[in-house]
Amino acid sequence: MTYIDSIHNKGHFDIKLFQKFSNYYLNGLYRIVSSFERSEELKLYYPSSIAIDELLDNMIEYSCSKIAGELLCVHLEKLYPKLRVYKPRLPRLETEQTLSLIK
Repeated sequence: MTYIDSIHNKGHFDIKLFQKFSNYYLNGLYRIVSSFERSEELKLYYPSSIAIDELLDNMIEYSCSKIAGELLCVHLEKLYPKLRVYKPRLPRLETEQTLSLIK
């Protein structure tokens, strides 16, 4: 399911889409960080969108997985004393997935 498809499923939580996002934002993040030694100095940039704060019906799977990813970052900073994570929430950007010719 794409972002555009999810617009038609407002209010419906798609567990497969959530799992897909979580595979990137949780599993992928954990696998990358855990490949480093705990004594190594690491800096990680983990941006999200302010859409997380808005909890839009058509982005709930993304929002849930990114919030969980931010919590995982906090946990990883405890596990890896020299890890510093910068987790900004950036303004939403217009992309080919979010733009439309019809309002």
